[in-house]
Amino acid sequence: MNTIAGGVPIFGIPLPAPIETPTPPDTSNDYNNQDTQSYRAQLRVQPSDKLDINLAIDGLKSERASILGIPITTTFGDTPFHYGDAGKREINESFKNGETRDITGVGLNVEYDFDNNYTLRSITGYRDTELVYINDTDYSPVDYVSLYYQDNYQQTTQEFQLISPDDKNFKYVVGLYFYDQAADTIRNVMGGAAGWVFGVVPGGGAFNNGTVDTQSTALYISGSYKINDQLNLGFGARYSKETKDMLWNLDGSSSGSFGIGSTPGDMSDSKTDSNVSPAVSLNYAFDDGTNTYIKYSTGFKSGGFNLDFVTQSDIDAGLGFDKETVDSYEIGLKTSMLDDRLTLNLAYFDSTYSDYQVNQFFDLGDAADGTPLTSIRIENAAKVDTNGLEIEANFRATDDLTIVGSLGFLDATFTSYPDGANSVVLTSAGTIASVPEDAAGHDLPNAANFSAALGIQYLTGLDAMGMDLMLRLDVTHTGDYFTTVNNETSRIVPGTHPLTFTFDLPHYQGAATTMDTVPFGHINATTILNARIGLLSQTSGIEVYLWGRNLTDEDENVDSFRE
Repeated sequence: MNTIAGGVPIFGIPLPAPIETPTPPDTSNDYNNQDTQSYRAQLRVQPSDKLDINLAIDGLKSERASILGIPITTTFGDTPFHYGDAGKREINESFKNGETRDITGVGLNVEYDFDNNYTLRSITGYRDTELVYINDTDYSPVDYVSLYYQDNYQQTTQEFQLISPDDKNFKYVVGLYFYDQAADTIRNVMGGAAGWVFGVVPGGGAFNNGTVDTQSTALYISGSYKINDQLNLGFGARYSKETKDMLWNLDGSSSGSFGIGSTPGDMSDSKTDSNVSPAVSLNYAFDDGTNTYIKYSTGFKSGGFNLDFVTQSDIDAGLGFDKETVDSYEIGLKTSMLDDRLTLNLAYFDSTYSDYQVNQFFDLGDAADGTPLTSIRIENAAKVDTNGLEIEANFRATDDLTIVGSLGFLDATFTSYPDGANSVVLTSAGTIASVPEDAAGHDLPNAANFSAALGIQYLTGLDAMGMDLMLRLDVTHTGDYFTTVNNETSRIVPGTHPLTFTFDLPHYQGAATTMDTVPFGHINATTILNARIGLLSQTSGIEVYLWGRNLTDEDENVDSFRE
């Protein structure tokens, strides 16, 4: 381990001693490996022909040496990442990250059939989730800051359904749904031995804890009416009401140049959203096994609160964001040909979102020492339009050979989002600045314009062995996409931070105005090949598989994001 002696001024900044400096990258293979134990048990009881009771219990415990990604710049975002020349599959951090999950759940379904062929169904669920997460959130071998999360969720659901007889022209389901969730969280970011660089003393930082209680009630009906042998009318409506009660405390008084805000003690707030979501469809069946449909539906996503490491201006402006609504149209065709050996489904959809909820980073400028500041929060974009075409085919070429395939085309764009994006420009003074702009016309993050899949499966009987042999090959393709609202492909790193020389001596650019760029915000198209070989018992239900994923060893990024 190398250290820098304390008390020696560099660029006028005295360094306390000792501070860890770059260590060799960690090339171990256990990052993101997950050790999981899970169980599931199910009990079914039928006291009579009319009553059916199903009880299920499940649980999961997992541990993971978690890593969210590989840094592409230094902690300060000022130069490309060079600590120890870590490679694409290597990391260089001051301690090893970790994550543990403990999940338990219980489900109870009770169904009773009346003499008049109506059915009453009760669906009850309970789930408890505990998560503990520690992370070297500066993503460097220098101990600047570390992050600790502890989240706990208790979720209870209850649903009652009355189902009409299935042999009538008019069929429907009427339901009543209850949802209750208690969410408790502790999220702390604490300064390490070198936290003074950001004005954070060891043990100081930002401390965040609180609860959000969510109660939701919904009343719905869904059904269909058979007009004649070819024409069928579908309908539905759902009334939802959801209330979120928040009690939250944030102490950012010792967060230094990170500029995290502080609440005046415990902050409480409540938000209630209600919505009526209708749906209607018309289905027409042709005589040749082909049917077409047209559908209109609506939906909503409730609002909430930005309870995270936010700035004081975020707190003062209000932490809430509004509900999101969507209107969707869909038209489709389903057909079968060649004696039902070939089925083909086509669907075109068009959806318009209002007050679309976007989770993104916002540039807040630089602190006094030049550190770039950001804030992550959910806010409502004005409007989003998505439309696309989906094609699915299933071809049973022989009794043993089946070929399935799909194509997807998507156009998902912001049609209005004032100040939702920003352009990073180089000023005449040799610094970078962020200029807000309307994101109208920008693609939605993580929305690929094209996707495709092809699967070939061969299944034949080995009767002498009492087994079936299955061979399957799958190819999936995902087109390129952006990961930020900005629709950028690279980021400028200014190389102006005064500590660049201290921690990146071999790569110091020598001039404060030297600008580098790093690839950021754009993910290339990927094609993945998977295969599987299996033996399936014809009598006992035992199945044994040998499988491989990403057999061509594709090595592409799947995301890029700010920290």
